Amino acid sequence: MENQRGLLRSLAKSRQKSNSELSEFLLQKRENISFDLKKLKKLEGKPIEKLRGSIMGLEGHTAVEYWRGISEVIDPSFNFEKRSGRGAQDGFNALLNYGYGVLKGEIWRAIHLSSLDPYAGYLHADRWGRPSLVFDIMEEFRQQIVDRSVLLLVNRGQIKPDDFSENEKMCLINDNARKKLIGQILRRLDTRIMYNNKNSKFSSIILGQTRNLAKFLNGDGDYNGFYLR
Repeated sequence: MENQRGLLRSLAKSRQKSNSELSEFLLQKRENISFDLKKLKKLEGKPIEKLRGSIMGLEGHTAVEYWRGISEVIDPSFNFEKRSGRGAQDGFNALLNYGYGVLKGEIWRAIHLSSLDPYAGYLHADRWGRPSLVFDIMEEFRQQIVDRSVLLLVNRGQIKPDDFSENEKMCLINDNARKKLIGQILRRLDTRIMYNNKNSKFSSIILGQTRNLAKFLNGDGDYNGFYLR
């Protein structure tokens, strides 16, 4: 939620001079997310089973606001109306789904290197065969790694609507666009940013977060989720 708010602020700032009306719209969506975050921070109690419904409800409302904002900065020819998971019917959602799959692999690798159990999660409920911890850690990096990569490729015209085809079930990405997306995500993972007073690659931050979680489980310090303003 913090990363969704941060990305909307970044998009609004970059459009402040060229499209003030759109900038204000994005800032309003950001404020709506801020309101949900205030509600979230007031939630108290244990165990997680008693709070999960309330947390996911706020997360769901925030997601609606976030994707409404994102939809306004995408070329209308992509026919993006709302976020959809498996079986995406439009190119933008198809790119997001594929990108999240790439991110999932990176998260899984970091969890393995940190000797954690990928199936034992916190926010995402434990289910047989479901890598709940992978999905938990992914939530910290979706916007900064995947959403930014997809927006860059689409808004710069490097991936266009004619890079997709459709069958009876879903929208398909052609090989050229898929390679561009993978390349951009790998570049993003290799990008260095200042975080916790260190100049670190995103890939190193992901590994650092899983190691921080391992330390927390061993009683060594707190765990703080990753986000950028």
